[in-house]
Amino acid sequence: MYRSHGARYEIDRCGPQRSAIESGKIDFHALTKGHYPGTRVPKNILPGLNNIGFWNAGGAQDWGLDAHRNEGVEIMFLETGAMDFGVDQKEFKLASSRSPGPGNCTSWAHPTSGRAGCTG
Repeated sequence: MYRSHGARYEIDRCGPQRSAIESGKIDFHALTKGHYPGTRVPKNILPGLNNIGFWNAGGAQDWGLDAHRNEGVEIMFLETGAMDFGVDQKEFKLASSRSPGPGNCTSWAHPTSGRAGCTG
């Protein structure tokens, strides 16, 4: 559980992501503390950082992440393909820079302000 602006939030258990890792649907690498998937690191290493890593979905995904609230900054890089991304009840269609059309970007979202944007 964590708090932000007086509100309390339960930590996401990452169920769909864990299932995709276990079934080999994604190549996953992360350092983690607490409840997040990845290689555990002691709490005194990089204080304030709960999770850092990346995954590669080498094909079309038949799974997705449930709606969740991030404790920190989430940065996504979409090398190929496209995906739907939502923040504060707003939906965005993201496409990689290799895909033609609008929405080509690397996206970011701030967990408490709800601001989101694209770079690229």
